[in-house]
Amino acid sequence: MILSAPDLYPGCPGLRRRILLRPGPDAVRGEVEDDFHHFVVALFHDRERITQVSTAAPRHPWTSCPAAGDLLAARLRGVPLGEAAGFDSPYSHCTHMLDLALLAAAHAHDDVPLLYSMFVADPGSALRAAQVWRGESIVLDWMLDGDRVAAGPGEGNNLRRLREWLPELRPRLREPATVLRRAIFISSGRRFDYEHVDNASVLTRQVGACFTFQPERSGTALPVRGSKLDFTAERAGPLALRLQPAPSPSNLGEED
Repeated sequence: MILSAPDLYPGCPGLRRRILLRPGPDAVRGEVEDDFHHFVVALFHDRERITQVSTAAPRHPWTSCPAAGDLLAARLRGVPLGEAAGFDSPYSHCTHMLDLALLAAAHAHDDVPLLYSMFVADPGSALRAAQVWRGESIVLDWMLDGDRVAAGPGEGNNLRRLREWLPELRPRLREPATVLRRAIFISSGRRFDYEHVDNASVLTRQVGACFTFQPERSGTALPVRGSKLDFTAERAGPLALRLQPAPSPSNLGEED
């Protein structure tokens, strides 16, 4: 099954990110792709507990990233689906594999696939846009002033304190707000050339932030040359092989 996806403003400089979840009777497969990452996590379950986890890292910024999948699999095995969100310290894991696994657990009993598409404009002289779609429908539209929501649901709040004001949002917006916040924070990486540092330990402000940046590992985590992409000029964007563009008014009546 190939899902339809919205255009993410081709030609407009910014980060594109997509998350795709495909649930089944006893497993749910999650996939995420953006400028810096492409990870896959599959959770197998018995309807109540996670029985097995498999991961893949088709594209990743640091040589250490794939090994985070082994830790995630070992720690998640046996955890109830409903308790996955608090099963371990998030700083021990790859941020993106963990996010994907927690989303997969939350949607393990869904009947249909779920697609989130995100766009975060590059910083300019004015406010910048950050948006997330569920399927082909936009569900959250923010204008940002630095880390502050200048317009949209949650207006006036700082994204770095999202957990404090997340309950103020309507329930259907809480998950989209969480995934969009992640996209916003990683979008700053578009301005940084991490591929030409010696190893992850050089980035001292990141120490302890995730699996790669744990002190015992960062000195041997090397940048993966050529792993960074820019989807600005592409209409299809991330996860293009899994998706098809949504029909536009000009081709709605055309036959394949």
